[in-house]
Amino acid sequence: MAECALSVENLEKHYPGFLLDHVSFQVPRGTIVGLVGENGAGKSTTLSAILGLIRADAGEISILGKSGAEIDRAVRAQTGVVFDGVNFPEQLTPKKLEALLKSIYPAFDSAVYTMLLEKLGLPAGRKIKRLSKGMKMKLSIAAALANRPRLLLLDVNCSPMLRCVQRVSCKENPQRRTAYTKA
Repeated sequence: MAECALSVENLEKHYPGFLLDHVSFQVPRGTIVGLVGENGAGKSTTLSAILGLIRADAGEISILGKSGAEIDRAVRAQTGVVFDGVNFPEQLTPKKLEALLKSIYPAFDSAVYTMLLEKLGLPAGRKIKRLSKGMKMKLSIAAALANRPRLLLLDVNCSPMLRCVQRVSCKENPQRRTAYTKA
């Protein structure tokens, strides 16, 4: 089996009226995997634990071969994330957003970002608040991929967005990268 980009073993999280109960899975490098389930099944909770946004009550998470305290800022910098909502300042344009992203992410590649804006038909000079929901999602994908992540996590309705990610990341990405999505 290929080396894992992501491994989750016996993950547990307890909330009043909710239990994420011993979730385990592995995502081999170079694959696209979807986590599918009903609303409230724990998909976003699992993703939040993977990203370190919440603390799991039990279990082990490994990202790109690192686990526990080894999952540091350098490992997280190699992980791209796209959430279902737009999390960018809406008064910016995609072009102005580029400067902000470059200041935050050391590996951010402006050439890749510009190419993705063009490929995805995104107007670089239009304010984000004036973009359609679909265009905003494409912008999120462009921003995540411009950081050249080794692991891409998507917390989105995957049917149309996954096709977009596959089209862009597979053609423009000579190195095998991994995408993980929840539906």
